[in-house]
Amino acid sequence: EHIGEHSTSIYHDTVSIGGGSSFPQFPSQTRGWSDATDPNSESLAVEISGAMSDKDRVLFKIHTKTTLPDFKQNECDVQRMHEEFVWLHDRLVENDAYAGLIVLVTFDILAPQWTLLSDSGID
Repeated sequence: EHIGEHSTSIYHDTVSIGGGSSFPQFPSQTRGWSDATDPNSESLAVEISGAMSDKDRVLFKIHTKTTLPDFKQNECDVQRMHEEFVWLHDRLVENDAYAGLIVLVTFDILAPQWTLLSDSGID
């Protein structure tokens, strides 16, 4: 389910992916998934999994764990479309505040494979 304009965002003062250009401010982290559960450290861990496709779109399951005070919840699960990752990538690349961070490339190279999965009825 998307976090829409009438639902509760997981961020205190930001908007959901695809809905604007604000991002929570936090330092770059290189810690692992388990570090996000350490109450003595400030961390953010994001797991992207469960790619599912249908004829019109590809959805990914996003699971977030954090100890950062910028978030209202310590854990959150959402689904996002491929196009939202492209949008996020573009916003991060054009914003100097994120210079030096690793920004993943888009999944455009896999699009034909998702189309084939969609045509065969496999999710």
